[in-house]
Amino acid sequence: MAAGFQFRSEGNSYVITICSDASKSHPNSSVLQDESAVLGRYNDTDIVGRESWLLLTYGSGDADQKDETCKSARRVQILITCKEENEDASLYFLEYNKNWNATGCFFSFELQTSAVCDQTGLSSGSVLCIIFLTSLGIYFLIGVTYRRMIGGAKGFEQIPHQNFWKELGNLQADGCNFVCRRDNHREESWSRLTNTFNEPHGDRDDALLRP
Repeated sequence: MAAGFQFRSEGNSYVITICSDASKSHPNSSVLQDESAVLGRYNDTDIVGRESWLLLTYGSGDADQKDETCKSARRVQILITCKEENEDASLYFLEYNKNWNATGCFFSFELQTSAVCDQTGLSSGSVLCIIFLTSLGIYFLIGVTYRRMIGGAKGFEQIPHQNFWKELGNLQADGCNFVCRRDNHREESWSRLTNTFNEPHGDRDDALLRP
């Protein structure tokens, strides 16, 4: 018997494997009922899903000759959902639907496993930003509380290390002024130089020509 899920439900035993034979005597079988009836084969598979779930459908199952409504090939639908990590996978029988006349009868199961859980998390940069902002918030909260309760400060005086933050703001302002207004200063310098050359000097020339 291949490794997979084995359980009993409503008086029937089931063996379910994902990509291997549920029984060596039944090639391509993925879902086996009572060790004899193949309900779905992995060589006829359809998969749809999103980030945290998958719907796996196995077709080409054996027909149920004892039931008039299920004499065509049966199918198995396995809904694979996310289960918290560090927990064993769980498989549950949901229903045996005999009223799906368009495509035949099918069995429904639910498999809960951590394999389909969203593994994406916060990046290291995001974690560092969160830690920095949290630490900064705690720093201001404790500092303001201390200066207000112990020092009796009010208004902006409650900000801890106020002079440091003022100097930091001034440095940022100077940097922005240097970067954003650098071209304007150059234009003003050239403008002053051009204006100097363009100024009329008639009075000085007249003075030199006078007897």
